Amino acid sequence: MSVVESATRLFDLLAAKDDTFTRYLRPGLAEDRIREIMAPTGVELPREAVDFYGRFSLPRGYQYSEDQPTLYGIYWLLSLEDAVEQYGAQKRDGLYQSPEKVAAGGTGWFPLLQEDANFYMLNTAHADGGSCAILTVSEYADVRTAFVSMEAMFDTLYHWVREGALPVEAGHVAGDYEGDPVRVAEIAARFNPGVGLWVVR
Repeated sequence: MSVVESATRLFDLLAAKDDTFTRYLRPGLAEDRIREIMAPTGVELPREAVDFYGRFSLPRGYQYSEDQPTLYGIYWLLSLEDAVEQYGAQKRDGLYQSPEKVAAGGTGWFPLLQEDANFYMLNTAHADGGSCAILTVSEYADVRTAFVSMEAMFDTLYHWVREGALPVEAGHVAGDYEGDPVRVAEIAARFNPGVGLWVVR
């Protein structure tokens, strides 16, 4: 299954449950337009990200709508334009400046999901085979791998909802921290082998 197929399956499921986020989805961007938007960052998106943004887009600034259209929990999926803006802001604010983060490839982290100062970021400095891992990046916690790829993230979210680990209530998917931690971790581990975040202890 491709990232587009995985995302489509998830978004169709959420739309069937009257999820608020899906009302904001728009057709994707031409590849030339994706390159144009990304040019100021100097970041090269992995193929699966280009494929995703080529199929789906979101209005710039939609996340500030009154209905709070988060993808899941407190996190909203950024439009590509908003992601570029956040990349620039975080770089100016020094998120990538510590030697440890630079050594870990921090200069190649690119925002995907956001809640205030908390992000899920594409680890574009370490892309492999057209995809890259998605990291949890926060001012308040250590950086950790959350998903092995965008496709795996969408597959995980799909099965969290499909298998009832995370409910959809009042138009929003619950956060992974709101579900049964064992069930959430078991499902995530199926699609993200070797990721310590989902090891049940």
